This record gives sequence, structure tokens and C-alpha cells, in this order.
Amino acid sequence: MAIRRRGHSVALCIGLVLLLGLSLFGCNQATKKSLAKSKSKSATSANTSSSNAPPSVKKAKTSNNNSATDTIPANQVEVVLYFSDEQAQNLTGEKRLVSITDGLARETINQLIKGPAKEGSNATIPAGTRLLDISVRDNVATVDFSKELIDNHTGGSAGEQMTVYSVVNTLTEFSTITKVLFLVEGQKVDTLAGHMDISQSLERRDI
Repeated sequence: MAIRRRGHSVALCIGLVLLLGLSLFGCNQATKKSLAKSKSKSATSANTSSSNAPPSVKKAKTSNNNSATDTIPANQVEVVLYFSDEQAQNLTGEKRLVSITDGLARETINQLIKGPAKEGSNATIPAGTRLLDISVRDNVATVDFSKELIDNHTGGSAGEQMTVYSVVNTLTEFSTITKVLFLVEGQKVDTLAGHMDISQSLERRDI
């Protein structure tokens, strides 16, 4: 009878050991699955974060490029040139970028001589006219043109007015110039086409 009880106890112990082993194996497998799932979530999260970064950087670069193109280059300055309208009755301003030089007023008048770049405006300086010299003293700009300013002028009071004040208004855009005196071949002249007195320096007149 004692032998049977002892055998029963041994069998019970063996059963408990097997049951404990199976429990530990199950816990180990569950732990491995949990760790694998956690690693998978971490990898997915990292990939999502990485894919969102480039668009943000690209947008910043695009914004910087757009703002840069809106600025005027360091070696240029914006001036206003005045040309006549299609009816030759009024002056119309045209903004233009010119290179910054020691002779900025000279470059501005040379641009005026070239004529307008936009439609609806007409040149005011007769064809063939050249700028011979320009100087500024006591806020008065003295502008010396070649003889073509008179010889090639089409005439008419309105046309003469357009020529004269296109020069005057263009130069008085500069804060250091308030009046303009005309010379032709180094000499003062009374008029360009017989309608206006330009023997004295002229102030700006918005027409």
C-alpha cells in the first residue's frame, strides 16, 4: 500500500514538472511575439517620420528661391523713364533696371534715347540723337545732345513738349536733380521746334 502511494506521488510530481515546463514555453513564445510586434511598429513609425521630412525641406528651399527672385540685383537700380502715350498728348512712366555706374544719370538718358520697351508708348527723342555730355551742379542737370535733337525732330507743339519733359521728368526722378538745362552741340538753344523756350533750366511738369 505504501508502494502505491509513493508511485502516485512520483507520477504527480512528474506531471507538475511537465505542466510547469509547458507554461514556461508558452510564456517564452508569447514574449517573443510581443517583442517582434513591438519592433515592427517601431520600424513603421521610423519610416513614416522619414518620408515626411523631405517635403518640408523642399518647401523651405522653394520659399527662399521665390523671395530671392523678387529682389533687385546688387549691381542694378530701378529708374523711371518717361515716354509719350500713343496719342502723343501725355507722358507715361516705364520702370527699367540699369547698371549702377559712376554715370547713372548718363546711363538713364541713354536708356531714354533707346526708346520704350512696352507697347502703347512712343519714343520722345528723335532718331540718331546722341548724348554728348551730362553734368549735375547745384541740383541742376545740364544735358548736352547732338544736333539730331533739332535736325530730326518731327515738329509740332505737342511733340516738342513730349521731348523736353520726357528728359526733364526722367532726370528729376533723382532726388539730387530739380531742374534740367538743355544744350545742343555744347551751346544753349532757344527752342527745339519753335514752340517752347528752353533757353533756361526747366523744372518738372507732370503732363
